[in-house]
Amino acid sequence: LEEADITSDSVESNDKMSIWEVIKTLFVGFCIVCANIMVWLYDISIWISGIPVIVFGIPSVMTYTASYVGVGLCMCAGALALCVPLVKFTKWSYIQLKGYILKIKSFIEHLGGNK
Repeated sequence: LEEADITSDSVESNDKMSIWEVIKTLFVGFCIVCANIMVWLYDISIWISGIPVIVFGIPSVMTYTASYVGVGLCMCAGALALCVPLVKFTKWSYIQLKGYILKIKSFIEHLGGNK
C-alpha cells in the first residue's frame, strides 16, 4: 500500500468536481466496500461449511458418507486458495478508496471547508 504513494498532491486542486461526481464517487466507494465484505463473507462461509462436512464424515464407515471428508477437504482447500486473491483485491480496493476519499476531500476544500 505504501508503494502506491497516493497523496493529496496527486489529486488535481484546479479540477472542480460537481455534486453529481461526488455522488458517483460515494456510490462507487460504497460498492467497493460492499464487494470486499461480500467476498470475505463468501470465503468464510466456505470454511464454516467445509469443517462440519469433514467432522461428520470422519466417523462414518459407509463409502458414500466417507466421501464427505473429501468434499469438506476440497471446500477448505478452495477457501484457502481464495485467500491470496482476496488479499490482493482488498489491497487494490483500499488504494481505490483512498483515491476517492482524496477526491471528495478536494471537493470539500473547494467549497471552503477545512484547509
